[in-house]
Amino acid sequence: MRYIKSLLITLVTWAALFGGIYYFYHRIYAPPGDAIGAAIVSFLMALGIGALRQSRIDRMDAALLERAEGPPRDGERVAVAGTLEPTGAPLNAPFSGTQCVAYEYIVRHSKPSRRSGEQPTVIQDRMGIALAPCVIKSNLREIKLLACPVIDDFPQTATDKARAAAYLASAPADDQSYGRVFLNWNESAHLFDDGTGGVRRDWILTHHNDLENSSLIERAIPAGDKVCVIGNYSAEKNAIVPNTKGGGVRILRGSRDEGLQKMRGARKGDFVIAAFLLAVPPLVAWGILTLANRPR
Repeated sequence: MRYIKSLLITLVTWAALFGGIYYFYHRIYAPPGDAIGAAIVSFLMALGIGALRQSRIDRMDAALLERAEGPPRDGERVAVAGTLEPTGAPLNAPFSGTQCVAYEYIVRHSKPSRRSGEQPTVIQDRMGIALAPCVIKSNLREIKLLACPVIDDFPQTATDKARAAAYLASAPADDQSYGRVFLNWNESAHLFDDGTGGVRRDWILTHHNDLENSSLIERAIPAGDKVCVIGNYSAEKNAIVPNTKGGGVRILRGSRDEGLQKMRGARKGDFVIAAFLLAVPPLVAWGILTLANRPR
């Protein structure tokens, strides 16, 4: 659910770019090349702008990691390094049984392309997240985690399809198929309203039920793992809390220095991707459409 806001921003950016590029292309190129070219170029450029936004966030987070860790200030984005410890019983990840403080999973399948030689389309069918009540324990303090972090930095677990099938058959899940997910795009901001820090959510994205021919992805954060958490701090709750303004809550595996190196590398990668998507597609489209519209 945390990606919905970013997706909506990208779609709005795409629409705005398409309008401007189509207006320009329509004056010099014949249809339908003007519309097709504008749609492709504007989409890729919207992704490039998204990469620039992410590069900016990575730069700011890297700056937070460079600072010496001091008392966090209320309402500010901070970086807290330490170990992630449950305050009660740990969780069991649903597809592997791994004991952990947090997990996320995705079930997806591939749909063959209608055209030979093209890559199959990957479709997400189910997803879920969970977080046990926990604290980030450092040498200086303990801070509660009251937000679901992005845990892509953690390795995938070894999943078991029989265990996954049993869990998916019994777990209550919200039906978000047929675009209903957009009706609840801001749900993550209210997952921790009760203040306990414990959350579990499961979502149905499609009604594809062939688990045997699906792939399972599960990531989990073991209790006591060394982490660096970046997010907004609430002095009232003494906790890292959801940030609806951008940046989200991210958790990096390892020490503060290891997290800093990852952020620097991510920023460079984002910038390279952005430069490519903003510069190359317009040039390629210009060449193709110019040749296609050249008098014969």
